[in-house]
Amino acid sequence: MGAGHPLLAAVLDHVDGDGVTLTGRLSLATHPWLADHAVHGAVLVPGTALVEMVLRAGQETGTPTIDELMLEAPLALPERDAVDVRVDVGEAEENGRRPVRVHSRDGEGEWLRHATGYLTAEVPKASAAPEASDGTTDGATHLEIWPPAGAEQLDVAGAYDELADRGYAYGTAFQGLLAAWRRGAETYAEVALPAQTAQAAESDARTFGIHPALLDACWHALLLGDPEGSPMIPFAWTGVALQAEGVSHVRVRIAPAGPDTTAMTVVDQAGKPVASVAGLVARPVSAQQLSAAPRSLYRVTQTALPGAVDSIGDTDGWAVLGADVHDLGHRAYAEPGVVPDPVPRFVTYDCPAIDGTVPEAVRTATCDLLALLAGWLEEPRFAEAHLVLTVGEHLTQAPLAGLVRAAQAEHPGRITLVRTTGGPVNAGLLADAVATGEPELTVADGEIRAPRLTRITDLEPSGDSAPVGPVLITGGTGGLGALVARHLAVRHGIREFVLLSRRGAQAPEAGRIQEELAQLGAAAVIVACDAADRAELAEVLERHPVRSVVHAAGVVDNAVLTSLTPERVAAVLRPKVDAAWNLHELTAGHDLAAFVLFSSSAGILLGAGQSNYATANVFLDELAAHRRANGLPALSLAWGLWDEGSGMAGGLDEMGRQRMRRLGMPAMGTDEALALFDAALDAPDASLVPIRFDTAALRARGEELPTLLRSLVPARATARTAPGGGAPAEGDIAGRLAGMKPDDQDAFLFDLVSRHVAAVLGHGESQTFDGGRALRDMGFDSLAAVELRNGLGAVTGLALPATLVFDYPTIAEIVDHLGGLLVGRTADPTTEALAEVDRLAEALARTGADPAAVTARLESLLRNWREREGDAARDGQLDYEAATDDELFAVLDGELGD
Repeated sequence: MGAGHPLLAAVLDHVDGDGVTLTGRLSLATHPWLADHAVHGAVLVPGTALVEMVLRAGQETGTPTIDELMLEAPLALPERDAVDVRVDVGEAEENGRRPVRVHSRDGEGEWLRHATGYLTAEVPKASAAPEASDGTTDGATHLEIWPPAGAEQLDVAGAYDELADRGYAYGTAFQGLLAAWRRGAETYAEVALPAQTAQAAESDARTFGIHPALLDACWHALLLGDPEGSPMIPFAWTGVALQAEGVSHVRVRIAPAGPDTTAMTVVDQAGKPVASVAGLVARPVSAQQLSAAPRSLYRVTQTALPGAVDSIGDTDGWAVLGADVHDLGHRAYAEPGVVPDPVPRFVTYDCPAIDGTVPEAVRTATCDLLALLAGWLEEPRFAEAHLVLTVGEHLTQAPLAGLVRAAQAEHPGRITLVRTTGGPVNAGLLADAVATGEPELTVADGEIRAPRLTRITDLEPSGDSAPVGPVLITGGTGGLGALVARHLAVRHGIREFVLLSRRGAQAPEAGRIQEELAQLGAAAVIVACDAADRAELAEVLERHPVRSVVHAAGVVDNAVLTSLTPERVAAVLRPKVDAAWNLHELTAGHDLAAFVLFSSSAGILLGAGQSNYATANVFLDELAAHRRANGLPALSLAWGLWDEGSGMAGGLDEMGRQRMRRLGMPAMGTDEALALFDAALDAPDASLVPIRFDTAALRARGEELPTLLRSLVPARATARTAPGGGAPAEGDIAGRLAGMKPDDQDAFLFDLVSRHVAAVLGHGESQTFDGGRALRDMGFDSLAAVELRNGLGAVTGLALPATLVFDYPTIAEIVDHLGGLLVGRTADPTTEALAEVDRLAEALARTGADPAAVTARLESLLRNWREREGDAARDGQLDYEAATDDELFAVLDGELGD
């Protein structure tokens, strides 16, 4: 049903009650007059527009009066895109009031709440005539006398120029203040929609209850006498009612109604009531608060859990790897390889603290845990066992959480991470934590908590991390570092920079960046320096003392966890861990105003294929917390994807970016990211997560959605299952296959696998594939292989190997393998033999063996194969078409050697 309103297009009845939802779509293209309402340079939908939309919603439910309405977050309009808005009115409460909420979202993003309140059918007391300062109570009659008797007229000739100087950029549509008077504590004003606005919006004026530009201008007179401080915007309204509609020229009386509260009476030119506001409260707003930041700025919070959903009993029968730190009193084994059969259902390992310098200890601990995880995950005996890893809070231990999260993303359901504070955890509490089914928990003070990502909507400027020049930026001659340097010069007025990079002035963009900064009035010293080299960095800091630090350097080297080597780990940790620690220690004598670390959401959320990078970035988050705990400035920003090809995006091709969009985490534009940077500087947190989400895509992931994000899409709750207990396969694939003929089974599984392949590649489900074509030739990389394995494992309920795509490199071979597992049929021996050849080829590619030696052996194999094939045809010694699997493998073993 149409809403018949300029801002709202449709009315939807709630199917489960008598509430309603009104929806609309706002943009500067469809509502150009909104561009004339800007504060601190941000185009905002005025609060009066939200009031107008709520009043219209109240008409649908017979509650046309706003009892109270709190504006929680400004609604900023983008320059080009549209914003969806919705007004939800709930069922009536016992007192007749109805709750109301106003939300918006851009594109398919998450709904952001802007206002909450209540509607009522009662006429507010303030709509009766207010008492004037002359003692009369007939407000309407009082306003018939115009100008008001005894009132002093104010000069409004330059009112809007004065307001512009203070941050209010009111364009023509909102310049409705014609005249103003003051009498005692009362303010009077004459307000009209400007002629141009009235003509352009003539049809709207008849369908608005009261035009938002007109109602907004009604309180402009109050702003004239307060030149100090930040701009004020209305944020709390009570007792708002309309008595007439479609009026474009009004008289206004504004009077005190309590501490920091004013009441407003609006009448037409004949003194007849138009609108009344029993109470209006305004508050100051900063430029940072008006940025787009609140939409995409999050913090990780720890949520207390009520307890286990499925009992797994106590820890009897568990096994321990390494030292029995938590005094479980069970069997302890030095390494996974010596755990005997049958493997216990749960095996625990406490990640120990390592001696040495902080960077050395982090590197050693990471490599040690990497080796343990690789051994665990690659050993078939452990496929049904569950590994419980406990990680302490020491600065050299805590970063291991990033590595564990990456392993969990690559091998879902096989590992639980328990972060401990204050020492060992007793056996009962550890069992209760694991039984919650959460992949990650924190045990502190006898309480079990789980991490959740929550949107920040309560930013209060603290200035704790505001940068002051000179500013040192690592990675400063390119990528994000260069963008931040420009931004600090333009937005924050920084005039001195020390930009570090390995190539210094020889970097491709160095000269251009230095020239751009010079044009902005800033001087930049560009230095070739590896911040991970302590001696080099110390020399730079001695020559160039700084007041602020932005550590934006880093490298990526994407690979699944089981492919990583200590060398690849060290190469990624060095520019993050070593450099950050050097900056921390070597600036100890500097009076720093800001110490900002560019971390990555790979450390908390997106670590599949980036376990080394995840660990490095969690170290930055932990270092920021360490500095804050010691009274030092610090802020770590765990960035999501930027449009710029740096940081986490540096190793992503278009397929990788499509994967990110499908997972509900599209890239942020540069302007949006820099707005998040500004907003984060005002937050009191040591670490924040600036990341963009597509809520619809998150919701579509269903059970696959990481528990960290469950609070962002609460409408679709998902069940938790205790680890090790198993879960029925979605749709009972095996049961459905059991009733089919073999050809139908093949067709069903081929369609199932093809749909998952299409999803991984970002194609539509209707995409058809050649079952014999290698997935690698279609664009599959290691991350895509992990995603396909996880998706098929989730839908079939099978524990599929991490090497699925390498062992069975085509759709046809995967279908044959799944058929064997699900319905117990024997795979085609030729297919199995060829799969073995593919595995050997993959193994040879990974070993770095001598190409000449391998080539000679393979050529010998081929010659012998052809000779044997001829012999078999002549002598019937071996019919390879009818050969068994063992016979074929015997031939391969004999030719390739032991």
